[in-house]
Amino acid sequence: MPVPFEALLPYAIMIGMFGISGTGLAVVKNWQNEGKRPRYSVDQWDRQSTIDPAEQKLERTNKLNSDGP
Repeated sequence: MPVPFEALLPYAIMIGMFGISGTGLAVVKNWQNEGKRPRYSVDQWDRQSTIDPAEQKLERTNKLNSDGP
């Protein structure tokens, strides 16, 4: 006995929205991190380490090396 396609439309919509929202979140996370992969488990050394002024010129932003809040 076949299943009418109208019964499967809500499931297709839900699966499609999960895919769209997951892709959107991945794009936003990638955009916020300037195209680099996200860093997990950043330890205290990475938070306080300084960058050489020559390397700082190559960086586009100073998001890890700012004094501000």
